[in-house]
Amino acid sequence: MTRIHAGATLDRPPGPKYAAALDFAELAPPSPFPTERTLRRWRSELPEGLTLSWVVPATAARSSRGPLRFDDAMTDAFARAREAAQILGARFAVLSTGADVTTGPRDRALLTEWVARWGADAGQIVWQPTGLWEAERAIPFAAELGVLYAFDPLETDAVPVGEVVYARLRAIGTRTRFDESRLEEALEAIEETEAADAYVAIESATSFREASRLAQLAG
Repeated sequence: MTRIHAGATLDRPPGPKYAAALDFAELAPPSPFPTERTLRRWRSELPEGLTLSWVVPATAARSSRGPLRFDDAMTDAFARAREAAQILGARFAVLSTGADVTTGPRDRALLTEWVARWGADAGQIVWQPTGLWEAERAIPFAAELGVLYAFDPLETDAVPVGEVVYARLRAIGTRTRFDESRLEEALEAIEETEAADAYVAIESATSFREASRLAQLAG
């Protein structure tokens, strides 16, 4: 049976009340980028036993030259993002790419280079593509890169396989919240992966409540 680790997408690390209900959180701080001092304080205050995921800032994956194309500013942002993940002890690092990162060989090469530069010591990369990257194409390419594919269990018929899977539920557009029926639908799709562990990040105005309910439904 798949162990569900439900969590909320937050702009700062959670406290004891959160950790009493959930064992996972996805951290996506707003600009400006947190200082090293702030990051170390956050690390010292993290509840014991909490698994943390770090959302890579857009500035670390996009430059004035375009997506995944390094220039001086992106190189600096990339280095700071890696350091942040290391300081926080993040298990995962979430990289989102837009529709302008295509399935063509040039963009595949750029993504491969980005992943290689990130390395294995700053969290397992979780890749969430959009645009032309349908699940049927993205899942095998993610496996080729050695990264996890972030899937939306409410939007795709294809789900990844493996000991660990990563799902993201985002309240965007006309989808503003996740009621119990939607959470049950998501849970059913996640369990189809037959993974040992599934990490599920929910981003919405009531993400803590929804993640807590998902954890309860998972039992």
